Amino acid sequence: MNYSNRVKGNRPVGEKIFMQGGVCYNKAVPLAMGALIGKPIIVPPDPGLMGAFGVALEVQKRLDTGLIAEKLFDLEALSRREVAYGKSFICRGGKEKCDRRCPIAVIEVEGQKYPFGGACNRYYNICQDVHYDIETLDLVRLRQQLVFQTYAAPPTGQERRASKGRVGLNRSFLVNTFYPLYSNFFNELGFDVVLPDHPDQAGIDQCGAPFCYPGELAHGFIHSLLESDPPPDFLFLPHFKAVPSQNNGGSSQSQACPLVQGETFYLQTAFKKSSFSSGGAAPDS
Repeated sequence: MNYSNRVKGNRPVGEKIFMQGGVCYNKAVPLAMGALIGKPIIVPPDPGLMGAFGVALEVQKRLDTGLIAEKLFDLEALSRREVAYGKSFICRGGKEKCDRRCPIAVIEVEGQKYPFGGACNRYYNICQDVHYDIETLDLVRLRQQLVFQTYAAPPTGQERRASKGRVGLNRSFLVNTFYPLYSNFFNELGFDVVLPDHPDQAGIDQCGAPFCYPGELAHGFIHSLLESDPPPDFLFLPHFKAVPSQNNGGSSQSQACPLVQGETFYLQTAFKKSSFSSGGAAPDS
């Protein structure tokens, strides 16, 4: 159900579904998927080897097009290679200031050292002397700039009359998509929109149950907003049930995650309604 809802989403699929990967060795998984979507599932004889088969096809294509030269690949020589493991280390992130702190293993094969591991290909690029313009590849930063700057209302106090008050929005879930709509709406009404600038750990500690990381951030950001000085005059906590769908052949709506739908309510429970009314602020959904 998670794969169908989160990965496939509302995109249409064909009438026969090809399923691969080692998970298919558990025959209950493709049977469950077939029962869920109501369509036949085709599993190859060796589903866990499809990745290797795809690599072999890609190598053959590159040989045919002249992108690589044909060489002798001796499996016996491969099995006799000496492999040693050096001292691992924690990646410090480089100039991008990444804070993931990935563990990197150092593997030595026939005298050649290879760094292995991590969420990105930083060390491969270093070894192969590959360079990229990081700014153009940081699509998350670009999206944040479009949502919170390019298409958002002008900053506080610019290009309009005196403010009627400050409306606080939580920097969470789908607000990260609909912020241009909300900020321009309140701006046209004469209000300033304020956002929390960081998630407060004290707020995350007030989670009343286990949450996903975005759910924890929702608690941290709202706590930071409530504790800001001065606090906002109003709080706008939109209640999302569904969002429009682009799937012309199916439903016109895509249901939001239950944790997204319930944010307005569990935040009021976690921080008590009295917290929302301090400083004149009141919840709105």
